Amino acid sequence: MKKVLSVLVAAIMLAALCVPAFAAGEKVTLNAPKEALVGDTVKVTVDVTQLSGLKATINFDTKAFDYVSAVSGTAMLTEINENAAKNGAITIASAQTKVVDGTVVEITLKYKGGNGVVSIDIQDAVDAKDASLPLKADSVTVAQGVTPVTPPTEPEKTTAKADNNKNDKKPADVLKTTKENEKLGGTVSVAASAAAVVVMAAAVAYTMKKKNED
Repeated sequence: MKKVLSVLVAAIMLAALCVPAFAAGEKVTLNAPKEALVGDTVKVTVDVTQLSGLKATINFDTKAFDYVSAVSGTAMLTEINENAAKNGAITIASAQTKVVDGTVVEITLKYKGGNGVVSIDIQDAVDAKDASLPLKADSVTVAQGVTPVTPPTEPEKTTAKADNNKNDKKPADVLKTTKENEKLGGTVSVAASAAAVVVMAAAVAYTMKKKNED
């Protein structure tokens, strides 16, 4: 008989250890991005399923994040305590007149780099019967890590060469042609001047000869 009782007690204790933190369908979820670029602002939300109240603390690694802001979600009326935000802790107290599904708080953080961790420590969760749900030590903290992402490299920009007309000349060619024209023009001018001198000399000689004959 004692052996049977011992086995029964052991079975009851084992069953008690297997009881989940929340009843079926009741849940608290911490949502945070798994990856981020350094300098990005990241959104962290706390969502509930089939709950009418929640009291919790959201913790974040201050080496990896700077606190920006926190706003109440639409699922419940949430009171936010930011007094310890510089130390990486935001406390919330959320309540609703009925069980709801949805976001109770949205927290904005600026990611500075490193393997940052965001976690939630649940102090109290209220179900449809306005009763606090039993919490086990291994279900109180839910963590979500954020790891850095290498920014994408921009493709090298290629400068398309203009399809210039073959008849178009480069500046150097234009300068060369201009100099050649100038040189040619100078030669022509000199030749014309020489011809004019010859003509004038012939005219003078003819005049002198005419006078001598007279």
